[in-house]
Amino acid sequence: MHHQGRTTKPEAPRPTSEQTRNRITHQGTARPWYRSHTWKAYGLKWYFTYIEVRSMKSLKISLWICAIGCLTAIPFTVLPVPMTWFGLKPIPDLPEVMYFIRIACGVFGLIGIYFIILARNPLGYGAMLNLGAYGLIAFGLLGLILGLSLKISLIVFLGDALFGIVLGSVIAILSSKTQRGLKDRGRNRH
Repeated sequence: MHHQGRTTKPEAPRPTSEQTRNRITHQGTARPWYRSHTWKAYGLKWYFTYIEVRSMKSLKISLWICAIGCLTAIPFTVLPVPMTWFGLKPIPDLPEVMYFIRIACGVFGLIGIYFIILARNPLGYGAMLNLGAYGLIAFGLLGLILGLSLKISLIVFLGDALFGIVLGSVIAILSSKTQRGLKDRGRNRH
């Protein structure tokens, strides 16, 4: 078409409702638009079903709970440490003991930052996600074994042990489920 000396392209025809529906359902796949979401993984765009999105959200929530739980130790690196916890004997006010308590609180804060990094993009950190999950399980088991062997009151170590074992197991299960889903998708694409 010529219009005052310029050549213009003809307008593209407007898509029909069937073409629009196919584009919304992601190029004609069987999943309707409200049952699928997109996620970027390994530089590719994947389409996940509702169940897969729910397990990914559960994984992220579990990682954020771990991060917040670990970050709560950071204030004790600078605040005065209570001399008695849970009605036990007072903690000795020795510089070495205070140093170890403050260093342990700082390390827990760094582990919390590690879980924040994992929570932002769990699919991008496969091996690190497994390290975090199995590390939590090992931490929980260690707390349980040490608490029982030292015959400390359950109220002291049971929270740490359950936190590590339960959340570590949940993260391990959810991460294996999402990674298995990615492997299956990779096989189906080729």
